[in-house]
Amino acid sequence: MAGVTSSAGVAGTGGTTGGQPSTGGTIASGGRVGTGGTVAAGGTLGAGGSSAMGGAGGTGGRIGSGAGSGPGGASGGSGAVAGATAAGGTTSSGGTPATCDPTLPSSGTYYVAAPTGTGSTCSVATPCTASTAIGKLQAGQTAYLRAGTYSGLNISRSGTAGNNIVIAAYPCELPFIDSGGVNLTGGYVTIRGLVARNAVTGFGNSYGAATGHIEYINCIADMHSMNGFAFHFATGLHIKQSIVAHTGYSTSNSWSSGVDLLGATGTYQDNIIEESVAFENVDMQKHTDGSGFIVDDNTTGATFVNNIGFRNGGSCIRTTSSTGTHIINNSCYANGLDPQATAPTTPDEIFFSSPDATSVLYNNLAVATGKPGDTQATINTSSATNANNVTNNKGTVDFWVDPAGPHPDFHLKSSATTIIGKGTATEAPSEDIGFDPKCVTNTPPTGTDVQSWWLYSVDYDYIQSIGGIAQCFHPKARSTPSDIGAYAY
Repeated sequence: MAGVTSSAGVAGTGGTTGGQPSTGGTIASGGRVGTGGTVAAGGTLGAGGSSAMGGAGGTGGRIGSGAGSGPGGASGGSGAVAGATAAGGTTSSGGTPATCDPTLPSSGTYYVAAPTGTGSTCSVATPCTASTAIGKLQAGQTAYLRAGTYSGLNISRSGTAGNNIVIAAYPCELPFIDSGGVNLTGGYVTIRGLVARNAVTGFGNSYGAATGHIEYINCIADMHSMNGFAFHFATGLHIKQSIVAHTGYSTSNSWSSGVDLLGATGTYQDNIIEESVAFENVDMQKHTDGSGFIVDDNTTGATFVNNIGFRNGGSCIRTTSSTGTHIINNSCYANGLDPQATAPTTPDEIFFSSPDATSVLYNNLAVATGKPGDTQATINTSSATNANNVTNNKGTVDFWVDPAGPHPDFHLKSSATTIIGKGTATEAPSEDIGFDPKCVTNTPPTGTDVQSWWLYSVDYDYIQSIGGIAQCFHPKARSTPSDIGAYAY
C-alpha cells in the first residue's frame, strides 16, 4: 500500500550566470552523498559551452547542494520540442543513439534553468530557476535543467493530449533533484533524464490531485523513504528506461514499493512500465511490500514489459487486489531478501496476492534462489493466462551472463537454448531492454538508512561520463520468435 506523495519544494533562486563552468569533481555512487563542491566562475561564453558535471561528493549524510552548472553555450532563443520528444536524439519510442548529442533542437519553444539561475530570461546564456522555467510552460513546450542539484520540483502546469509539457535534462547532462522529489499536480507531463534522491517519494502524483497522462523517461529514483515512482487513482502512466533503487527505508512511513500503482484506472494499454530496472527496494514499516514493481489495490489494468527486478526485499513483481495486469518478457532474480517479511513471509519473484483470471504472463524468465523468502518463481498465477514462461526454484542461472557480478548482467548466454527463440509472439515487444549493466555497480551505498543486505549502487560517475541516463539504454530489435526475458540474444 502506498502512502501520500510528498509535496516537493521548488528550486532555489540566486547566483549569477557565469562563463564556462568547471567540470567539478565526481558524485559518489549510491547512498546518501555528502556535501558537493562548487562550480568555478569565469571563462567566456562559447558557442555550445559545457555544463558542470557536479561537485565532489563524499559518503554519508544527505546529498549536498552539489555544483550547479554554468550557463555555457550560445544564448538560446527558441529550441525544440513538440510533445514528449527529447533533444539529443532520443524519443519516447526508444532509439537511443550510440553517443550523446548535446545539440538543442532547432524549432519549437524551450526554456533553460540552472541551479544558480536567476531572472526570467530562461535562455542558455541567462538561465533562470527551475520553478521559473516550469512556470512558463505551455502545451508542447520544454524546460531544460542544466547539470547540478535542485531542491525539489512542484509541477502544477499541464499539457494537452498529444502535446505534453516536458521537463528534461539538458542534453547530455545529469540534473539531481534532492530533498523534495518531483511532485505533479498537473497532467499530460513528461519528465525526462532527471535523478530524484533523498525524498519521501521520488516521482509521483499526489492522492488529492489524481492527475494522469504522465511519462517518466530515462529517470532515476534512488534513496527515498517511501517509494520511487508513485501513480495514484488516475489513468495514463508511462515509465520507460528508468531505474529505481533503495526505496522504502522508513520504519514509520514506507508501506510501498519501488514502482507503485495504486488505484490506477484504465486498461493494460493505458498504464505501461517498460525497459526499466528495480533493485534493493524494501518496506521497513510493514514488511509486506518492498517489491520492485507493484500493482496495488483497485488497479484495473497495467503492463510490465522488458523489466528487470533483482535483490528487492519484496517480490520482483507483485499484484494485490487488482485486475488486468499483463506481465511480458521480464527477468526476475534473487528477490524476497527482506529478512523480516511478514505478509507474505516468502515474497518470491512474481507474486499474485489473489488469483486473477484477467491477467496474463508471457515470456517471463523468473529464478527463485530457493533460500528463505525466495522459494517460488511464481505464486498464485495459475488462474491467469500463462504461456512460454521459464521458471526455476533452485537458483540455477546458467542462461544469464553474470546476474550476481560486479555489474549484474542479465544478457543471455549463447548456450541458453531453452530461452533463445522460445517465446510466444503474443504481445511480444519489438525490442528488448538494452540496459548497460555498467550503470549499476557493486559498491554498497552508505548512510544511516542503508540496509545491511544492499550491495549495489547506481553508478552516477559512469552515467555522467556517457552523457546521461538515456545512454544506459540501447534497445535491440527482437527476432521472431521472441527470446524469453528482458534481453534479446
